Amino acid sequence: MTNVSAPLSTDYCTTRELTEELASPLSGEDQAAQSMPDVSPTKWHRAHTTWFFEPFVLERYESDFEPVDRRIRALLDGADLSDDVTDLVRLGLHHEQQHQELMLMDIKHVLSLNPSRPGYRSQRRAEPLNRIDRPARWIDVDGGVVETGHRGDSFAFDNEQPFHHVFLEPFRLANRLVTAGDWTQFIVDGGYQRADLWLSDGWHTALSEAWTAPLYWRLEGEVWMIHTLGGTRPVIDDEPVCHVSFYEADAHARWAGARPPTEFEWEYAATSRPSTPERGFDLEQLHPSPAPPDDGSRSYDLSQLLSTRCTLADDRRATRNRRRTPMTTSITEPTFDAHLDPDWSRRALIDDVPRGLGRRPLRLPPRWLYDDRGSELFEKITGLAEYYPTEAERSILRREATAIAELTKADTIIELGSGTSDKTHTLLRAFTETAQLRRFVPFDVSEQTLRDAAVELSAAYPDVQIHGVVGDFTRHLSHLPTDGVPMIAFLGSTIGNLYMEERRAFLSMLAEHLLAGGWLLLGVDFVKPVDRLVDVYDDPSGVTAEFTRNVLHVLNHELHADFDVAAFDHVALWDPSQERMNLRLRVNDDHLIAVADADVPVELHDGEEIRNEISTNFQIPSITSELATAGFTTRQVWTDTPGDVAVLLASVDR
Repeated sequence: MTNVSAPLSTDYCTTRELTEELASPLSGEDQAAQSMPDVSPTKWHRAHTTWFFEPFVLERYESDFEPVDRRIRALLDGADLSDDVTDLVRLGLHHEQQHQELMLMDIKHVLSLNPSRPGYRSQRRAEPLNRIDRPARWIDVDGGVVETGHRGDSFAFDNEQPFHHVFLEPFRLANRLVTAGDWTQFIVDGGYQRADLWLSDGWHTALSEAWTAPLYWRLEGEVWMIHTLGGTRPVIDDEPVCHVSFYEADAHARWAGARPPTEFEWEYAATSRPSTPERGFDLEQLHPSPAPPDDGSRSYDLSQLLSTRCTLADDRRATRNRRRTPMTTSITEPTFDAHLDPDWSRRALIDDVPRGLGRRPLRLPPRWLYDDRGSELFEKITGLAEYYPTEAERSILRREATAIAELTKADTIIELGSGTSDKTHTLLRAFTETAQLRRFVPFDVSEQTLRDAAVELSAAYPDVQIHGVVGDFTRHLSHLPTDGVPMIAFLGSTIGNLYMEERRAFLSMLAEHLLAGGWLLLGVDFVKPVDRLVDVYDDPSGVTAEFTRNVLHVLNHELHADFDVAAFDHVALWDPSQERMNLRLRVNDDHLIAVADADVPVELHDGEEIRNEISTNFQIPSITSELATAGFTTRQVWTDTPGDVAVLLASVDR
């Protein structure tokens, strides 16, 4: 940036000398190379920026000017320069600074195609000056009628004008840039292979150009490497990702449940906050680096917008500008209905203890497995190599979400047992792309989890009304909406956790609630070899065992019981007659347990088992028969490639 308080000749010399310094590491051959149509040779940049001052300044204001005249410095040193001359020279200096960035961007592309991938110049700091080590969170930005564009007499390019007002809906901006680590997860999750994430012309470009990662990234063994102006080095997870096109940025944002910011949102968020000190142009740190971490004095923590550090490693792929950008999303306030009072959980637990442990066979409902600790343990289970259901079902939804939207034409999705609604994003994206979805209803017993998820969903899908329902799906189905074309999603093979008589009653209630025209999207697990199922439900690392024992921790914590948790063994048994896995806790030795808050003793004998949870595995004829008995007609069955799980689409026709 030129220094408006410095003499014009000083600015001129400083800018022109920097151009020559940028060219100095390059040989004559390097400066003549053109690696693609949109790359200009370095020598052209030097000539073009020099030429600017001849026709626009010297020819106009020096009567005896001859081409390639060096008297411009004498002119600029003159005491009485007109405003026209000053403005033109300032324009020329800004123009040259733009080309300085282009010189580095273009030579980087040239050198990247050299088989040895040499660096442009050695860098004292090969790694980013700062790291992005803060957790990602959303920063609320008020909308309304805001000012945008340049106002005043100081220098501005024509595309920064005119000054005017625009209306912005309230939105949220991520508090940090997207990192290389974030992008690696996008790659691992198939981001470059999933057409549902991309704009149509972006998907066409990605396929035709064979994009698999950001430009200048390449995989060496199991390590992603990046070519920088300082040479090739490993990608660093907590550095900002760069060299991505708008198409890639848009696809990544959609994968993350957000969107890129608009130009107006970006400008308003940046200019409505105090600025940070300028750090200037650093030839020893040419690869983009984030702004310094917030010092804690600013609550908004949008420092990535506030740095004036030059971004010199932009990209030319497909002639589209690539930029480093956080994600942003508009805010639509979710609504809620709560049908469980705050004391419901405690009262239900107190009732379940004598009902389940005061008679034989001993039994505790599986819902008490899922306190905060239990939910964390279950998340660990879904990440185990042995646990196939979660990812298998997700693969079906990715592949078939668009077909589901087209078949059902549903305008309302209701997810039972929604939790964080993680897998549902795939459905929501497909339904919103068809512009048919007007409402999403997550339904869960945990009010706080539901509220947290609803806020994130509102941000991700601003055109969809998010209406959370806090309730128990065995008691509160009547409170779910039935207008329009509803589709209930009951995923995760949760239907298999219900005993046969419970399934029949539950499916019948669903059919009665949906009425004619309603849809059910159901996830089920298939019958398979017993040894594989045992590996899933009694994993070698013991996470599932700790999960089933968690119900005893819940009783000890919530009802002041005195279970000796270590005295119980996790047992996973296959019941071939019912085609289900039984998860139980087997007690070692005799115990007399006091459950203080339930005011009941629990007597257990050595070898007795507490039935904790079941997981029924289905075959297609058995589950379609149960659906038909309840009043559903199965319209479509999709399976994952290995045939481990299925997602069924059924309708109510009566």
